[in-house]
Amino acid sequence: MRHAVRPIYLDNNATTRMDPEVLAAMVPYFTEQFGNASSTHSFGTEVGSALKQARQHLQTLLGAAFDYEIIFTSGVPNPIIRQFFRRSKRRRAAMRS
Repeated sequence: MRHAVRPIYLDNNATTRMDPEVLAAMVPYFTEQFGNASSTHSFGTEVGSALKQARQHLQTLLGAAFDYEIIFTSGVPNPIIRQFFRRSKRRRAAMRS
């Protein structure tokens, strides 16, 4: 009996599968609340408020001193991400000392 080989996707540089919890949290912003967070109209301020909460949550998780240190981008090269996390770990270790 021959078994089918399930392919494994390794090109995460191009796209990465989204974690189910992240997808569930983002569905409202993909379907109902899709205003520009930088705009002052009600659509934008609603999304802007959610973005501020996400930034503050990440600030806590990463140990960033200020929420404005968190920058959301559409894509960042892996070496930059690794450098960010190294600095973040050093900052958290220094804060514990």
